Amino acid sequence: MSADGDSDRARFGLVVFGVVVLVALAWAGATTSAAYDPYNPGDDGTSELRQQVESDPAVEYTSADGYDALEPEGTVAITVPSAADEADAATAAAFVRDGGTLVVTDESPEANAFLEAVGAEARLDGEVLRDERDYYRGPTMPVATGVEDHALTADVDRLGFSHATAIEPYGATVLATTSDATYLVDGPDATPGEDATPSAYPVATVEDVGDGTVVLVGDSAFATNELLENEDNVRFLANGYAEADRVAVVSSAADEPPLAALHSAVIDRLTSVL
Repeated sequence: MSADGDSDRARFGLVVFGVVVLVALAWAGATTSAAYDPYNPGDDGTSELRQQVESDPAVEYTSADGYDALEPEGTVAITVPSAADEADAATAAAFVRDGGTLVVTDESPEANAFLEAVGAEARLDGEVLRDERDYYRGPTMPVATGVEDHALTADVDRLGFSHATAIEPYGATVLATTSDATYLVDGPDATPGEDATPSAYPVATVEDVGDGTVVLVGDSAFATNELLENEDNVRFLANGYAEADRVAVVSSAADEPPLAALHSAVIDRLTSVL
């Protein structure tokens, strides 16, 4: 075997290695692993929702780490608020009061303080829903089969959930309920007690707050990549921004990845020039 052949193979190997490194750096610079983040391509991210909105020419997509920079009128903000602080709640309240639509996806009772601050009446129970009849991969992934007639549920027959909780409407309009074979249990691994009685539980509500609207879904995973295409979840969310000018996925977990931020900056600059 000639020395030239060995040299060619060595150069080819270096080129392949360089390409692999560049692809890995590009991937790392354009994505994140933060839960619920619109640039997280994992099961717990919302990258598919971001791509779904970006593919709709009628609406503008934006990422946000809060609500203060959002224009309320014509904007739908989708958020998981259980980790939100008082400042987030205050700016979210102003956003809704001034005409914004807030879609809250959460099962944690910690989010009730956020809901109260925003001015919503509906509250999260906190216990886990277990449906023994209508479910996806197991009883703790219930499927809501009781869908009410509303603009938000147009062409929606079923909604899919994962470790969801029930909603106490307290005056909010119920959009969807589980089947009447559902129990509330202490945790994902718990089973109903002998005296437990199955019932249908609300899992999605909507209510007017000030000049705005609050939609509550009792599952933080509802809009994630894991569940977005499950049942009619994507249609339900699309109905929510059907009349909107802008959609924002609010995530305080992480900043926009460097390459994604650079892309956004270039697009914004070109738009301003043109």
